[in-house]
Amino acid sequence: MRIFLGEYICGGGLIGHCVDSIPSSLLREGAAMLTALKEDLSAFADVLAPIDPRIAPVALDGMPQGDWKGRWIGKDRVSAFKVSASQPFLDQWIQQAKTCDAAIVIAPESDHTLHDTIEAFRSSAINIVAPNSEFTRIASDKWVTAQRLISAGVAHPATWSHAQVADLQGRDFRDGMDSLVLARDELSQSRRFILKPRDGCGSDGIVVCDHFHAAIQQMKENQILQPWLPGQSISVSVIANERGVELLPAVTQSIDPQTLQYFGGKGPLSEVYQARAHALVRKALTAMPKLGAGFVGFDLVLDDDEQGDRLIEINPRMTTSYVGLRKIVSGNLAKRIFNLESEPLNYRHPGQSVVWTPDGLVETAGQS
Repeated sequence: MRIFLGEYICGGGLIGHCVDSIPSSLLREGAAMLTALKEDLSAFADVLAPIDPRIAPVALDGMPQGDWKGRWIGKDRVSAFKVSASQPFLDQWIQQAKTCDAAIVIAPESDHTLHDTIEAFRSSAINIVAPNSEFTRIASDKWVTAQRLISAGVAHPATWSHAQVADLQGRDFRDGMDSLVLARDELSQSRRFILKPRDGCGSDGIVVCDHFHAAIQQMKENQILQPWLPGQSISVSVIANERGVELLPAVTQSIDPQTLQYFGGKGPLSEVYQARAHALVRKALTAMPKLGAGFVGFDLVLDDDEQGDRLIEINPRMTTSYVGLRKIVSGNLAKRIFNLESEPLNYRHPGQSVVWTPDGLVETAGQS
């Protein structure tokens, strides 16, 4: 079996951009996912991966410039090809993916990149393991996702579009808040506010405001406005294949309260919090179109009181939590994605927590 593994940042998706303009957080996390997934895939298949030669040393375990080819190509059933700036990266990906039996890609939701990449593979008759088109389209747009979840009764933050808050500009703070009280008490009671791109990825483009008036004054057309919610940031990942949807252990996320930048995770959670997180994700799955296949991440906030639990957003792609989950769950997670492993899901006890960084560094805490 030969599998094409395309990670957007390290795989040439930004080949036409200056390297210095690539957000370091996206580069680190992309490299961590690429490294983890290629190790798991190469345990049962040959792997072909596109590489941006300018950032390959960062993507491939920080090896020195010029040494990446000798240490990566041909090692552990993995081969790589350099993406050229002379033609669109996606054309190069598709050309190479046609030589493989299946494909899996990791790309950002911004500018429809993830959705369009998946659809381009499918229109080229490539067997790509990814969510269905409608699921990806909705999950890639945080405003559309919010409307879908709220209308289905799924606990979700009060969410406002640019158009909804536009008429509040120019009013004084009290009038603005009075208008919101009538519609969304949760938003009116918040003391902090979050502006985020409708199609954002990670913390890129997120702004945290301490005042409502400041938030609506700087809100842009492609942003949504949400209240800052108290509680613990949680991630739940699911794997879907022909056998159905399988929920993986819920884990915590270390998030900077000022920037919402991701600093890694820890897991698994206790059984009580696992149950709460999984219950919320199951409700969200019911509200969304059929998932199809692949790996999807759900971001949540769990409050001290269960009534305050909220599902924040859905990532219709691989997330950085994979680097920790593969050490928490027994067996090979990539095999489960490709429906090659069907044993009951077993994972570590909370007392044997796995801790990881966005760079993919993993360690185990607690007694065995």
